[in-house]
Amino acid sequence: MRSTGERVDNGDRESFQVGQWRVEPRTNELARAGEIVRIEPKAMDVLVVLARQSGQVVTRDELLASVWSGTIVGDEALTQSVIKLRRALGDNSRQPKYIETISKRGYRLIAAVSRGDLARFSLPRWKPWAAAALALGLAVVALIVIRGHALSDEATPARLHQARNAEASLYFASAQEKVLVRRSRENAEARTLFRKAIDVDPTFARAYSGLAMTYALESRLGGDDATARALQFAQTAALIEPTAPDVHWTLAFVQAQARRHREAIESLQKAIEIDPSFADAYALLGGIYTYVGQPGASIPLLRTAMRINPDAGYLYFLLLGRAYLFAGDAEQAIINLRAAALRNPVDVETHAFLAAALAQAGDRDGAKWETDEIRALWPGFSVATWLRSYPMTDDRQERHLAALLADVGL
Repeated sequence: MRSTGERVDNGDRESFQVGQWRVEPRTNELARAGEIVRIEPKAMDVLVVLARQSGQVVTRDELLASVWSGTIVGDEALTQSVIKLRRALGDNSRQPKYIETISKRGYRLIAAVSRGDLARFSLPRWKPWAAAALALGLAVVALIVIRGHALSDEATPARLHQARNAEASLYFASAQEKVLVRRSRENAEARTLFRKAIDVDPTFARAYSGLAMTYALESRLGGDDATARALQFAQTAALIEPTAPDVHWTLAFVQAQARRHREAIESLQKAIEIDPSFADAYALLGGIYTYVGQPGASIPLLRTAMRINPDAGYLYFLLLGRAYLFAGDAEQAIINLRAAALRNPVDVETHAFLAAALAQAGDRDGAKWETDEIRALWPGFSVATWLRSYPMTDDRQERHLAALLADVGL
């Protein structure tokens, strides 16, 4: 996909004021009363776009076109950038003082902005028809992606191990963007970038976690099973930074891919013990309980994750819809899976579970439509091949899912 705008240029920006914070786009830093917080370049780009239109709603499509020009990403990349911005600013999505979520539209910067030289920042113009191109170009996002933990009133950037220099941080941020695309080529490029970050800072725990993720996703992207290598890097990250909750989350993700679900649950419990407001930990924990045949235990965990992080993308809805499907509640499964499909229309897994839920509800026409979507997105899709790389260990659920999909022609 080619975007209509050019990339946001950080090279010649001057500082400006947002609320209590002095914003330094050239160094990706926020400063307040002697406190300095460094944020990732894309998060800074989002803040600059919002500041240019302070007090106005900036749509998600406009932000994607402006900040990720020329790069294929899904909504999750923007959602995570906003979460990181709020965390850095000390903001709260429920009672915002800086960034307000406008349901089904986008975001609005509500804090006062001292513009100064802000008007001369080089930002692309967004054209309304770019939304169609973005919708067509959304890439399949990882089942769970590398990300910082969810916002809470007490959350601070200090909870995450940061790189010791800007070069390693830039490598890491670029690698994260590529992992979000979830294609084999970008996954390999991300691995190279994570390694470069580690070369610059050998104690950068999150870079080891990112490297682990690229190996964990290898088989799901059509490559060889590299789970053993993923475990090595995830364990290294946990040894370097044992108090970082997202490091334990990554270890749990890798353990789940290896079908070592008991160990994954223990890792997530440790992450939640460190940070009780870590939404993604509750979400992945809920996903794992579904893998092992306990969807009833998954549902309250996923509802907790959604309550903590109401701005979460399609993944939480996918996991919740899947849990309701296996719990036998087709109606609620369809509601949540349709919400997931609305947020990421090109995710094959979402369409597969939605087809199964519609078949379970007796809506064969709707299920057939979903199977056509799957074939259009993945012409060689095979249920058997898909399930072989899927970390579900409950045979009864796997047989039930396969039967539902077979009944509608998959």
